[in-house]
Amino acid sequence: MGTTGGIIAALIGAWAALRARRPREAELELVDVSAGQGESTLVHSWEGRYDAADTWSHVVVLDVKLRNRGGSTAVLKRLELEVEEAGSFGFSRMELMAAMPSSATYDIELSPPRWPYHPVREKALSQVIPAGDADRFEIRLHVTAPDRIRELYRLRFDLFYNGDDRRVCAGPIAVAFPRAPLATTEPECARIIDILAPARFMSPELRSTLQAARALLAERSEPSDLRE
Repeated sequence: MGTTGGIIAALIGAWAALRARRPREAELELVDVSAGQGESTLVHSWEGRYDAADTWSHVVVLDVKLRNRGGSTAVLKRLELEVEEAGSFGFSRMELMAAMPSSATYDIELSPPRWPYHPVREKALSQVIPAGDADRFEIRLHVTAPDRIRELYRLRFDLFYNGDDRRVCAGPIAVAFPRAPLATTEPECARIIDILAPARFMSPELRSTLQAARALLAERSEPSDLRE
């Protein structure tokens, strides 16, 4: 009996040692999603036409920061971005938060808010994050709109990594495309953008606070002498 017990104990010890040497699976953690530097480009000008608006191409940049808390390398494979709600209206320019440089950039074109259906946007990724390391990259969101029309989106995205399609989820994120694009995950700003969406996206409670939200947004925009 003593010999058998010793053999079993030795086997258990060997199994525990092998398990300790085997690296743990990769485990990605979403550290932060913030706004990077946005830009706007004039696509078409109706110079001389007082009844037509110029068309602009707007870009908002989402700066994504990840950390690998596991014991193995994580290989990011793709991104799936879903627009939950979208709308448009007119308002003055808003300021954009600054961000640090990133390791890679991926571009995604968003469908116009007037579309009845917004397909999930899938984007292949090529990011490798060693165990215990961190990474950051940018997602550039593009939309084309007439001048003085401001596009609004509420979206979320999933990041898939490694062979078993593990995922990291981010959202909801509020994105606005005025002449100086804006993105924010701050609850208060996201709430303001939701309130300012077209009536078909408003609950009665939100609609009743529209006037107060517009006043708050005006306080945060540029001085009146700099507005368009």
